[in-house]
Amino acid sequence: MYSDETFYESVDNFSTNDLDTLDEMLNELKEKAPFINWSTHWHDYETLSGELTAYVTLDVPVDQSNEATEIYEMFNSGEDISGYIRMSKYPDIFVYVDNQWVLDRKIQDFISLFHYLDHVVSSAQHSPVLDTLLALAKTLSEIYEKAWKLPYGEYCSGIDYTNVEKLKIFSEEQLMKYYIEYRVDLLKISELINDIFDNIFGFGYFIEDVDVSQAELAGMISEWKHSFEVDNGWGYKLLEALMLIHKSINEIKYIDEIY
Repeated sequence: MYSDETFYESVDNFSTNDLDTLDEMLNELKEKAPFINWSTHWHDYETLSGELTAYVTLDVPVDQSNEATEIYEMFNSGEDISGYIRMSKYPDIFVYVDNQWVLDRKIQDFISLFHYLDHVVSSAQHSPVLDTLLALAKTLSEIYEKAWKLPYGEYCSGIDYTNVEKLKIFSEEQLMKYYIEYRVDLLKISELINDIFDNIFGFGYFIEDVDVSQAELAGMISEWKHSFEVDNGWGYKLLEALMLIHKSINEIKYIDEIY
């Protein structure tokens, strides 16, 4: 059955006398290359002499046609297609492991760091400020390093972006105490981290129970990479936050040593 939203392309065609052969072939293709949406389509037509006849096509979705054609040619030449390694539309983003596409390790690490950063800022009000600043310095440095290794992805017009609710990272007591006693601007650090989150967490991948396609994730990575590198982008703000955090750590340690 054909979906109104899916366009198909024929890989081969068969006479109605070859349907048993086609059924056997189709079953084997589905078993050994299940990631291709193999299907058949019956066609009726009238010959020049006015006789009604028919033929059957072996079809695949248009976006799978190149890969399906390669597999089908291998199959017809007698090669074992069960060991076929799939093509990737986004080779710098996904790798094929255990019969499924998974995110490249460098992207998984990048996303994991942001989840950890979210944990650090979420617990900041209940942690010693110096411990929070040290954790922020380490995590932001690692994020900056990983961001340069991100692929450029591919623009996707279908991805949604929503403004992220600002986090109140430090308590009012922490803000006042550390500004008065150490001249440390925790509020500015909070603003910079919120700006960074807004560029990364504004996309659906970080929202629980949201199913994101490969194309959408590739689009998100494209946006992350672009907004990291542009002037005054989140990469610049990350460096500004790191500079302020390191300065704050030194101020706190210096004043504590004096007193």
